[in-house]
Amino acid sequence: MKNNSILIISNNEEVSDIISGKIKLLRECDKIKKVNYIETISELNNAQPTLIILYKGKTDTIGIVKEIRKIKSLNKVPIIFVMDKLEEESLFYAFDNGIDDFFFMDDTDAIILIRLFLTMQKAVLYKQIETNEEILKWENIIDKQTQIFTKESGARIINKTFAKIKDENNDDCVFIYIKPMPKENKVVNINKIGQKIKNLLRNSDVISYGKGSGYYIVLYNAGKAGAKSITDRIKKAMKNDCIIYANATEIKESFEKTEELLYSKMKKQISSGKEYEYVSLISPIEPVNNKNNEEEKVEKSEQEVNEVQDKKEETEAKELNEENKENEIEIKENKISLYKDIENITAPTFFEIESEYANKLEASKIKYEILETESNFIIQSAELTIELKITYTEYPIIKMEIKQYDETAKTKIKTINCKVEEYTKEKLTLIMQEMINDYTKAISLQKLYKISQ
Repeated sequence: MKNNSILIISNNEEVSDIISGKIKLLRECDKIKKVNYIETISELNNAQPTLIILYKGKTDTIGIVKEIRKIKSLNKVPIIFVMDKLEEESLFYAFDNGIDDFFFMDDTDAIILIRLFLTMQKAVLYKQIETNEEILKWENIIDKQTQIFTKESGARIINKTFAKIKDENNDDCVFIYIKPMPKENKVVNINKIGQKIKNLLRNSDVISYGKGSGYYIVLYNAGKAGAKSITDRIKKAMKNDCIIYANATEIKESFEKTEELLYSKMKKQISSGKEYEYVSLISPIEPVNNKNNEEEKVEKSEQEVNEVQDKKEETEAKELNEENKENEIEIKENKISLYKDIENITAPTFFEIESEYANKLEASKIKYEILETESNFIIQSAELTIELKITYTEYPIIKMEIKQYDETAKTKIKTINCKVEEYTKEKLTLIMQEMINDYTKAISLQKLYKISQ
């Protein structure tokens, strides 16, 4: 563990010297830096320690712990809390805010050195985990934003997980298919929903993106009741974001068969409005009717033949209707996926433009909204309003309409159409910058006109 640096934070120089002396006994640290509470924030912004030791003393230092955890580069750096005596409430609060371990000033050298050594080992482990996560992101095995297994890698991971569970004869593992559907006037943010779901699961559970903009979850040692419990928690957590449809089953068959079964069941659930279903893979045993006598031979009458034909036609019509419903659901899912892709371009662009021009456009208000099938960006002053309306219901064309109207209700309209594959963040940014230039020119002309009058 060479090339490690330790940052000691304390307002008591004597305490800092004592702790520093004990650390040197480890012979595992190349650099020790001592700072007081006031110097801490500026020092943290310039340092990258392997370990942080924070002395509480008589001062409440929880605020410093919070500040450390706000800095992205220090989010996983271990913190050891040092106290003169046990203060249970402060210690619990410190753990809640992100410390990793603690010791007391009057602990023996052996205890202090053991805690320091173990915590520094954790630091190395955290770094290894962080590096492994970066590699998984580079290889597109986990999503860069949510750290959920991608759809492509997830199928392989879950397939192997199924095989392992069956080899272990673990009957309490369940597979869940989660399908979020949009509420009225809301677009499902697949990454935001996925992150929330991931935070509700245990570390031992497996989650990946699945078919139809859904998620696959493998729950270990949960059983049927556990599947229902976690689904209810997910539904409760998402009640303001979307409608959660879910089904689950025991892990008995191959992943491919289980996936296909739950996916086909999900289409029927959405069509019928049934939000949760537990699907059993164990087929009921049909009763066997053993007869010792010869089989009775019954000659069907013409009426019976007609009844069979009518029933067949009725079944075929019903199957055709179900197929049509499934096609409608598939179309709706494709539209939702399309709207999500468009939102991932539109929303951040709107936000960046608003941030850039909010202070530049004097006496003007900027507002925008992202709806299910359209998005609007409006700049408004007392004299002039300009509005960009983006609609994407005419697939594969995205329609952008810019309206400019002044206090006399005089309106100018400019329409731009582009194909879905041509709709990029760069293109939208250029269009919006041109729109803002037109707006500022119009405002300037109006001011000149008023002065001339």
